[in-house]
Order: sequence, then C-alpha cells, then structure tokens
Amino acid sequence: MLMVSAIACKKDGGDPAMVDMSGEWKLSTLNGTGTDSMFGGEGLDIYLYFGSDGSFETFERLQDSEMYAHYSGTYSISGYTASGTYSDGTSWGASYTVSLSEDGATLTMTAGSEECVYAKTAIPSEVRDNISHRAALKSTENAEAYPGKFL
Repeated sequence: MLMVSAIACKKDGGDPAMVDMSGEWKLSTLNGTGTDSMFGGEGLDIYLYFGSDGSFETFERLQDSEMYAHYSGTYSISGYTASGTYSDGTSWGASYTVSLSEDGATLTMTAGSEECVYAKTAIPSEVRDNISHRAALKSTENAEAYPGKFL
C-alpha cells in the first residue's frame, strides 16, 4: 500500500511537462493591447522562431520602415520557465513563464507584469528577406529607430 502511495505522489508531484515552444510565432498582444494599434496605428511587428534544437531568432520591424532587426541565440526551457542568451552573449532581459493554449495556436510568455501573447504564424519570407544590420544604419536617420532586444 505504501508503495502505491509513493508512486501516486511522485506522478502527481513530479516535474511539470516541458512546454514545447518550437515553431514560428507573431506577437499579437502586449499587456492586453493588440499590437496593430500601437505606435499610432503603425503597429508593433515582432516575429519569433524557436527551434526544437534550442535555437531562437527574433525579427523586429524598424519604426517607419519595412526593414527588420534580426537577433538570434539559444534558449532553454525547464518546466514552464524559458530563458535564453543572444549570440553576442547577452542574456534575455528576464526568464519567462510560458504556456500554450490547448490547441497549440497561442503561446503566452510572462515576466513580471509583462505579458506577451503570440499567435502561431509562419514568418513571411519578406520579413526574413528585409533584415537590416545596425552597423549600416549608424549614419542614417533610422539609427534611432533600431529596436533593442525584445526578449
């Protein structure tokens, strides 16, 4: 009888299953506000890719531009907590509590009071094809519009 209880407790109290974040995602809401309405209607346009191999990429549209900033690195997930490091060695700004909707179509990432909800969406080829490099923008007006790392 004790053995059955021990097995049952271990099964119920064990580590939570890891959330599978792999796939392509588009930010749809930030703290409950739709991203299309941000920045005076210009919108906040951010795509994420999480590889099943622990790699990630972000694509963040530059203000007043069709170009995207591109960042990459590695991430890990333990239970419901994801953290990562950019390819330049900088850690994400926070570790995130992550959850997936039952149908797997929505990924929610929460850190402190920030809640980001992503919809499973293929990253358009025009996003991948319109990557801007910060060094090329340093002498242009768009240098100020270059976004910081979102994660």
